Amino acid sequence: MRTVREGGGGGQSQIDAIVTLSWSGSGERFAVEYKAPGTPRQVEAAIMQLRRYLGASADLRPLVVAPYLKPELLERLAEEGISAVDLSGNMAITVPGRWLVIRSGAPNRFPASATIKNIYRGKSALVCRALMLKGEYPSATAMANELGDAAGVTLPTVSKVLTSLEEELLVVREGGTIRVIQPSRLLDNLVANYRSPVEQRVLRGKVSSPDALRTRLQEWASRSAPAYAIDAPERYTIYPSAIQAQRIYTTSLNALMDGVPVDESARFPDVEIVETDDLSVYLGRVLANGTYWASPLQVYLELAKGGKRAEQAAAPIRDDLLAFKFA
Repeated sequence: MRTVREGGGGGQSQIDAIVTLSWSGSGERFAVEYKAPGTPRQVEAAIMQLRRYLGASADLRPLVVAPYLKPELLERLAEEGISAVDLSGNMAITVPGRWLVIRSGAPNRFPASATIKNIYRGKSALVCRALMLKGEYPSATAMANELGDAAGVTLPTVSKVLTSLEEELLVVREGGTIRVIQPSRLLDNLVANYRSPVEQRVLRGKVSSPDALRTRLQEWASRSAPAYAIDAPERYTIYPSAIQAQRIYTTSLNALMDGVPVDESARFPDVEIVETDDLSVYLGRVLANGTYWASPLQVYLELAKGGKRAEQAAAPIRDDLLAFKFA
């Protein structure tokens, strides 16, 4: 395939360029709309712009060019009858009834140098999690205030993450309100990037006095106490009834279990205390019956990355999360 650039759009000044693509002795003229870096939001804008510029023109065919286009964006453009080429080596050239040339899989040669390289990891992931739990916030400031108190997330971090999510068409801002519009994609991205919390220490055994542990957990329900969260999938879904040790995450194992004897040599342990300072474990925790339970999102992410039975158990939680039933 050979490309000949004819220059700008002339009278159609809104077109970035006009090029002729030649293949097997025949050529087609294309109106080019260039978008950088090539986000879903920019691609949607390019589709509308090309349709507006070209109308019912039979002389020019639409072509989107960008530094990099994800495979799903190439597919989206091809479905709309719009050709696409990126500077990384991917393309989808379509001329109905004549050409269909698709080449994808080339890596992004122009990765963004943004401060946040992956918004689904670290503190930026807390912004995504908060949106997944609530569905919407009245403003970025309100979101930053909430996450700042809970996890030290700043307004600049919130703003950068929201900008990225807007470009990916996952959220919209309407009169200041931030609203999730593609919860399924947002949740899938969280699952794909999820890593179990780093365990600093683990205490596993049989509690000599369950009442003493229950009392301690209730005492720690105040906001000034060290953070903890009970991991209990059965609160949100039908979970296999096999006897398992109750997992409890905490930021201070020693303080939580001080004065609560645990037999670590017990054959059938009933508790597993995990010390971790991963704040995502405690974000959105639910206060019920005087104790804190891990959020449905945290429980879902753990199950979704487990085996087949765990994934099946996670399905009802996913449905409820997508419907924002826990908001």
